[in-house]
Amino acid sequence: PSLSLSDGSSDRKAMAESSKARHLTLLAYDRINNVNDTPNRTRAMAVGTRSQASMAPVIVWFRDDLRLSDHPALDAAGKAGAPVICLYVLDETLALPARPLGGAARWWLAQSLRALQASLDAIGSSLLLRKGPAAKVIVDLARESGAGMVFWNEIAQAPEQAVADQVAAGLEAIGVGAQRFPGDLLVTPAQIRNKEGRGLRVFTPFWKRVQALGAPPKPLPAPRKLGAAPGLAGDSLEGWRLEPTSPDWAGGLRETWTPGEKSAREIGRAHV
Repeated sequence: PSLSLSDGSSDRKAMAESSKARHLTLLAYDRINNVNDTPNRTRAMAVGTRSQASMAPVIVWFRDDLRLSDHPALDAAGKAGAPVICLYVLDETLALPARPLGGAARWWLAQSLRALQASLDAIGSSLLLRKGPAAKVIVDLARESGAGMVFWNEIAQAPEQAVADQVAAGLEAIGVGAQRFPGDLLVTPAQIRNKEGRGLRVFTPFWKRVQALGAPPKPLPAPRKLGAAPGLAGDSLEGWRLEPTSPDWAGGLRETWTPGEKSAREIGRAHV
């Protein structure tokens, strides 16, 4: 069944989404640059009175979303006009019930990070790799870089949400803003509750509620260019030892799979 409606509600929703996106971008710009009035903000963004070098950078924390397109956090950071620090944190301290990465997953992660780095290089940016508890790593980086904001996409799982809460609390403690963006859900659970505030347990009423919300927003395009942040020291991917060496059992994976956004798009087009 289609998610579009014929009564014009999808158009209204699209306009609302566009307005919301513009508001979030301007809000981020205000927080980064201490701009408090609309005329000054608009003038500064329109004529570029502030150079990127003088603006506090924005950190984009990449998590399970190792891609450039349809990435709300990266899209907002790019539109803010500030230098962007693209960060991936290898946090192996996630609280239970999260499971540590297995060997194949670690191999896949390494290839995905290489593909992401290549994509970022192509638009004038780079990927900063750091290892450790995410809250500590991100707060330390915000201090080190003088970042004004940290953006990330949410993961709708309890362990990851707990880590994100720790990151937000740590940033608040040092006066750095945090902005979360919807990441991996078609709709949020709060939008499809019954009259008693509980989740729906039968598919048909659930699907009708989803349809009533109108068409989902279109995927966001990848940024064409990102403002580069000053050089920051990070880890080497090889130093993380994500890939097997002795013995190297990943030959079959290399022959069969090519991780990364480009390959995922090609596979998607072949099956749609």
